Amino acid sequence: DGRYLRVWPLFSYSQEDDLSRFRMLELWPMGRIESMERNWDPLWALYTHGRNGSLREDELLWGLFRYRRDDDGIRNLSLFPLFRVNRSAPGPAEKDGWSFLLGLLGYEREGLRKTLSLLYFPISWSQEPVKDTGGVP
Repeated sequence: DGRYLRVWPLFSYSQEDDLSRFRMLELWPMGRIESMERNWDPLWALYTHGRNGSLREDELLWGLFRYRRDDDGIRNLSLFPLFRVNRSAPGPAEKDGWSFLLGLLGYEREGLRKTLSLLYFPISWSQEPVKDTGGVP
């Protein structure tokens, strides 16, 4: 079914099919208890690395630092409460953005639409593509 390795209190590693998880400084002193893992899991590790197929997630200090990426080019990085950066794969549905101090100042771009947030108020605009008229006005 799956693999599980644990060296308490240093780390634990579990893998089942495409799901895997590495936790460093595994502070829970008991063995695997499903209800404890489901409800209290984030409290018992300082660093967690998870993988679900092509999706990879890293979390440090109970979510203060997070990094998420997948093979499609989508990336999310945050350092709470200072900043957040989102990047998507290049293409027609490309979406990028960032925010500073939980949105006090932020910017998002989705296709041709751009939004700037200042003091939590959004200001949006869209840029139309330039048409080539062959030199004729």
